[in-house]
Amino acid sequence: MVTPDGLPLAYEVLAGNTTDKTTLRQFLAKIEQMCGKARRVWVMDRGIPTEATLKEMRQAGTQYLVGTPRSMLGKLDQQFADSIGQWRRSVEGS
Repeated sequence: MVTPDGLPLAYEVLAGNTTDKTTLRQFLAKIEQMCGKARRVWVMDRGIPTEATLKEMRQAGTQYLVGTPRSMLGKLDQQFADSIGQWRRSVEGS
């Protein structure tokens, strides 16, 4: 955990054989218990959260930044291209 200026406040070292996907819920709860509710932005490696955990975070209003899994990039590229195409058609049709 760091301040907005990047100064470290706390850290935790886990056993080397700990699966990242199993730690996030517990860690979120622990920080909230230690520091209370606050406006935080969680920054995570894409291997840490599961989609279920991210959904819970969104529903709770928790802000986060996480890399997009490689398996989703092609799908997102197509969605973006489709959106741009729709926008262009609507602008040209106006």
